[in-house]
Amino acid sequence: SRAMLKIVVLVGPKGCGKTTLGRWIAEDVAKQPDAFLHVERIAQDFLPARGLIQFPRELVGEFYKEIAAEVARRSKDAPDESGMVIFESTGAAQPETQQLLEQLKSIPNSKLLLVRVHASAATCGHRISRRDASEHVPCSQQVIDQIQAMSKALDEWPWDLEFDNGGDGLSREEVVEKMEAVVSK
Repeated sequence: SRAMLKIVVLVGPKGCGKTTLGRWIAEDVAKQPDAFLHVERIAQDFLPARGLIQFPRELVGEFYKEIAAEVARRSKDAPDESGMVIFESTGAAQPETQQLLEQLKSIPNSKLLLVRVHASAATCGHRISRRDASEHVPCSQQVIDQIQAMSKALDEWPWDLEFDNGGDGLSREEVVEKMEAVVSK
């Protein structure tokens, strides 16, 4: 039988480093660069197909259904020895994010791992101002501030691992070491 699929959800505000950490985990823990599901790239297809640039609240549930379907599809295609899917979320859209997590928990032969990534609002803002805009959905400073505030409200979630990715950020080695320990449990 196939090994258990690990579904790693990196949760945190915009600019905290979820994309970078997700790529490192895919490359160095999963040993499959395409194990990282870059949600913002999917959003960049999803939004223009509907004539939109930014995310309206009423489409979050529909978008998350697409994400869940993609994770389920990848779970069927995962290699026997090391199946892993990693993706990112701000966790800000409630109750939709919770509904998505429930859907993911129902994928047969899988284990959901919740990983919190945080950094100060100043650090996140600085990173957002420097990053490649072609890889991220644009949003206003007001939305960024709202997501940062909502992200702080997730303290009660059952985190499997937390990364404080403030300042200069974590080293790749530190991320890989901590993630390997959680995945191997």
